[in-house]
Amino acid sequence: MIELRQGGGFGRTISVDPALAGFVGACDGELTVWQIAAALADLFEVPLADLWADLEPRIRQLVIDGFLLPEG
Repeated sequence: MIELRQGGGFGRTISVDPALAGFVGACDGELTVWQIAAALADLFEVPLADLWADLEPRIRQLVIDGFLLPEG
């Protein structure tokens, strides 16, 4: 089990799968969302469209919940 812990806000913890954990781990401002998703699709050997359909709503929720910050 992989857990993300929020450093600020309410200090929440959520369980995530390897794809979402990999995405969050690569979010350091160096790569775009699409570059990260494409790299993960290659790594997990799945079609990018399928991976994106799974990740996109969960990424949006992480932004809403304050786990990720939009580029500003």
